[in-house]
Amino acid sequence: MSIHSHIRRLAVPALAGILAAFSNAACQAQSLSSLFDRARSSEPTYLGARTNVQAAKARTDQAFGALLPQISASANTNINDRSYQTRIENAPTVYDRYNSNSTQLTLTQPLWRYANVAGLRQATAAALQAGHQLAGTEQDLSA
Repeated sequence: MSIHSHIRRLAVPALAGILAAFSNAACQAQSLSSLFDRARSSEPTYLGARTNVQAAKARTDQAFGALLPQISASANTNINDRSYQTRIENAPTVYDRYNSNSTQLTLTQPLWRYANVAGLRQATAAALQAGHQLAGTEQDLSA
């Protein structure tokens, strides 16, 4: 047997094994949804559009909050310690010690503020626009 035939006889199975190992590692089956998930998590345009949707939703919530009543509460306590002495000779010195407390709860609800209503409309329109841009970006991913 010649050296060339001996090398061929050993090289062919070794090469086949190496190719099989690399082809199994590189050709793993992936579902279409897993590919879309991977594209969504790494595509900068999509991530930016998704962030815009979240920001627009937050602006809508903030604009709606401007239409709600405003409530504020406060509490206060003071300790008073007083010593009162007159210039009259035999008058006794008077000592007073007392607390004064106060609490306050304020509820404010404007009857009509068109600026707040207009702000909510604008924020809602911006949120819809951001949603449409996100949908367009998703379609671009699948194209």
